[in-house]
Amino acid sequence: MDRFFKAYLDSVADLTIRGDAREESYYPALKTLIEAVAQALGKAVEVTVLPKQTEAGNPDFRIWDGAHQVIGYIEAKAPDARLDRVERSPQLERYLHTFPNVILTDFHEFRLYRNGMLLDEVRLATLTMAQRLEVRPPLEKVEDAKRLFRTFFDFVMPPSKDAEELACNLARRTCLLRDVILHELDQGRQRDPLHRWPDLGERGLSVREPDDLASCALPNLAAPGHVRAANVIHRGRSTCMDSCKSREKCV
Repeated sequence: MDRFFKAYLDSVADLTIRGDAREESYYPALKTLIEAVAQALGKAVEVTVLPKQTEAGNPDFRIWDGAHQVIGYIEAKAPDARLDRVERSPQLERYLHTFPNVILTDFHEFRLYRNGMLLDEVRLATLTMAQRLEVRPPLEKVEDAKRLFRTFFDFVMPPSKDAEELACNLARRTCLLRDVILHELDQGRQRDPLHRWPDLGERGLSVREPDDLASCALPNLAAPGHVRAANVIHRGRSTCMDSCKSREKCV
């Protein structure tokens, strides 16, 4: 399996040394690595690069178990990105809040999160060797990388135990859709400035109130998917508030 990591790292280094690569340029190398490591570990997986938008946004990779179950997501950043800063970004917070099995990577370092918590991390190589010295860096911590990917591939989504847990899980996920609704409202104002798009401030509403936001956005979103999103926010939040024993469980 070491040769898969070495081939991957060489591809990443060559792109970096060339000097004209953008983040997406590295995607094929990472996809090849994921598939090769999974096969070596006896895992049947399928990788979707740049999948359709989810309720939390657009993670760069969606990993399937070869059947009908999503194993997890991978969010990739450019090699010179600061992962500590990315980790605190609203984007990654949404992903970690929504998806229980996530890898964050800059193509050299890999961080595995389970249920929003950092579970494992490993650095395969030092970026500066490719950036400044323009040489392929040596491979580091291969065994740690194998362990991280094995843990990622082994994940299985646990079933909801009861209606209360299901309601809370639904509410946590659907409340994130308020960001989608706000984005669509902003885009609508830009596309059609003459249309009377709602202003939350005029109505004394807060973006932290999904029920109010849904009632505000629902009559003004033309796309059926967005109408459904607003309805889900309202139903999910209300159900969770009724079912959970405390508000803290749902936020």
